[in-house]
Amino acid sequence: MLELKNISKIFNKDYDNQTIILNQADFKVNKGDKILISGENGIGKTSLLKILATYDLDFEGTYLINGKDVKEMSEGELAKIRNEMFGFIFQDYFLLEDESTKYNIEIPLLYSKKYKFSEKKERFDKLIDEFELNKKLRQAVKTMSGGERQKVAICRAIINDPEILILDEPTAALNPRFKEKFYEYIFTNIKDETTLILVSHDTRYFDSKIFKEYKFVDGKLYLS
Repeated sequence: MLELKNISKIFNKDYDNQTIILNQADFKVNKGDKILISGENGIGKTSLLKILATYDLDFEGTYLINGKDVKEMSEGELAKIRNEMFGFIFQDYFLLEDESTKYNIEIPLLYSKKYKFSEKKERFDKLIDEFELNKKLRQAVKTMSGGERQKVAICRAIINDPEILILDEPTAALNPRFKEKFYEYIFTNIKDETTLILVSHDTRYFDSKIFKEYKFVDGKLYLS
């Protein structure tokens, strides 16, 4: 499904202070895998996830999605993959700051052909109720707290029922009640065949019988 082959990511590559984030890393993800990635802060976990989500194509090596090299894909193909195949939450959220909560959450559905209008509305209504955003729909996300923005990012990530969820510390800004709510929702509502790739320090939520845990060390991934 997803395969990284000999991937290297280097910041400031042409300067003396270059930083190697990924060092000829290999990583393979099959459909339905549940993967937890751990490692020290600042060592490149987020960079890895941005490559997996096709938001960073500036790397050396080969990244295949269903056998096709992402660097050979058109912008249209990549946009379709990001909208329909992936759902993602990054620590910087990637929200449209001047737009409303409603618009940010709806974006994946606007370009999706997965659902009829009534189904889209049902999915939207269920999520905003679950994450208590009903009274925030017209509010611009730039005026919201970190926890509220994270809830918007969560709803946007899962509203289109993506094949692959890529989650980078998805509950870091949430209070304990909403952390519980998020994980309860994920483990109750996400399909078994949905692939989940997650970076989190909340390891108590993850069943070791279900999740494969990878350690990120020196630019490579090691299965624990």
